[in-house]
Amino acid sequence: MAKGEQQALKTLGSRIKALRDGSSGNAPVQRVPLFNKDEALNKGSFRAPLRSGFTLIELLVVVLIIGILAAVALPQYQKAVDKARAAGAIHMLTQIAKAESLHYLEYGEFTQSLHDLDIGIPGIKSDPLQPHIANSNDFVFTIVQIATSGDFVQVWASASDSAGNLLQGDNEYHLDFTIYADGTVKRRCLHGNTLNGGKCQFIATGDEWTKTK
Repeated sequence: MAKGEQQALKTLGSRIKALRDGSSGNAPVQRVPLFNKDEALNKGSFRAPLRSGFTLIELLVVVLIIGILAAVALPQYQKAVDKARAAGAIHMLTQIAKAESLHYLEYGEFTQSLHDLDIGIPGIKSDPLQPHIANSNDFVFTIVQIATSGDFVQVWASASDSAGNLLQGDNEYHLDFTIYADGTVKRRCLHGNTLNGGKCQFIATGDEWTKTK
């Protein structure tokens, strides 16, 4: 190889090495970044928009969901409240029925006076002038009648307000216990004169309740 060619190759190799090391001769190569993140953020060109509240559509969706939940939950809640109140009345009627049966065994007859019964149920207030009637916060208890034959007595628990006024309309219902001389008890729930109507549909659900007349 000629001396000139060797010198050219040597010079070319030096330049390639200089470019690879970041310099061309004595002048350093400046590398300029294509994207400066700090500068872009300071200028706000890539800053995400800030949201200060909800849109009208979002608020309407929330209101709609709350309305649907309320429409489903409130009736179920009211049913649960009514069943709990009815359970208390059923317990009191059961105590009255047992006391009437004991009275019949001891005296050979039923009584229409709650004062004659050996019971003391908390929350029931009786009227001395009307011994067959007693009030609680949610029901009026009444010994309705004794059969002419004397072989059964009928006791009602009628839904009422705290003042003792009977409820009307859709809220009206009566729990009817008929106690027989042999100790059996017939249970009915009446909405007006309709057996198992109104609220009785979800109150009188057990097998012990009369389903048909």
